[in-house]
This record gives sequence, C-alpha cells and structure tokens, in this order.
Amino acid sequence: MTFLNIWKETTLAALIVAVVTGIIAFSICKSRNKKIYYAGCGVRAMLWALFFAYLVFVIAITLLPLPSFHGPMNISIWRKNLVLEPIAPIIRSARTAKEYLSYNEWSPLYLFLYNTIGNLILLMPFVLFFRLLVTDRYTIIFLCSLCFSVLIESTQGLLCYLSGVAYRVVDINDFILNVTGASFMLLLTGLVDSFIHLTNRIFKK
Repeated sequence: MTFLNIWKETTLAALIVAVVTGIIAFSICKSRNKKIYYAGCGVRAMLWALFFAYLVFVIAITLLPLPSFHGPMNISIWRKNLVLEPIAPIIRSARTAKEYLSYNEWSPLYLFLYNTIGNLILLMPFVLFFRLLVTDRYTIIFLCSLCFSVLIESTQGLLCYLSGVAYRVVDINDFILNVTGASFMLLLTGLVDSFIHLTNRIFKK
C-alpha cells in the first residue's frame, strides 16, 4: 500500500465517519433538546463530525500503514526500539538538519519538522474539540490529552511487539511534544475564555 493510497483511503474513511457521526449527533441533539433550533444542533453535529474525522487522520498518521505480522518480537530487541532519552534526540536532529543544509540537502530538515512540529500540533485539535464538545474543566481536558498521547505511543509499541516488526519508534519525545502542544492550546483556549468572560461582564454593566 503506497503513501498516496493510504491518504486517499484515509480521506474517504474520514468523510464517511464524519457524515455518519454528524447524522447521529444531530439526531441525539434534537431528541434531547427539542427547544434548540436546528441551526444550533447543526453546528454541534458538525463539530462532532469534524472531531471524529480528525481522529481518523490521527490513526492514519500514527499507526498506518500497519506492518505484516510475523509473531511476537524478542523482548530485548523490542526494548532497543524504545527511545527514552528526553529532549536530546530533538536537539541532535536539529543539529543534523542544520549541518545538511550547508550541503544544500533538505531531507533532514523536512524530517525534523515532520517529527517535531507534527507532534507538537497533533493534539491541539483534540484539546479544542474536547473544550467545545465535552467539558470546560481544563484539568480533565489536560488529563484526557495526556492519556490520548500515552494510548498512541502504547499502541505503537504493542503493534511493534505483536508484529515482530519495528515499523514505529516509541519515543518519549513524541509524548513530550504532544503534551506541550496540548498545554499550549489549553492555555490559548483559557485566554480566549477569560477574554469572553471579561467582555460579557463589561457589556452587562
């Protein structure tokens, strides 16, 4: 399965999931809140649809393409596939990218940006959707974001072990970047909430 085919299939799957989720969310909204206008339920249904479509893309980015399963991996080999050194690998990757740029070679830079910026923004939409759809309690949102990142890394590690193929690297730095990005988005949503609250108080006076 080629990279392009994966994204074509992922986009189609995300579209189907979004449509189904949107219909279900709209139906539940109207059945529970008969006084809410159709537009209100429509917006909420659209948000749920986008949230589930986002989750489909997260699965594709972090887990696909799945490896061929050849039996459990030797535990000592599996442990070597774990990156438990924090921060330093990111610095080394940045230095490598800078060095190769002097030779007009851009591939290490693209890899660095994909791994760092990609992991940094991966959970930002999760925080935003959770805030809009589930709860406004920031502690719960943060803990759910943390658990989601742990789930991603754990699933990658489990699939590597069960398949016998080190097709993904279980990296503590991915977790650090995920949580950092989620924390930044949580801070941003908190500032927006505070601004809205302050504005409402001013205009009510």
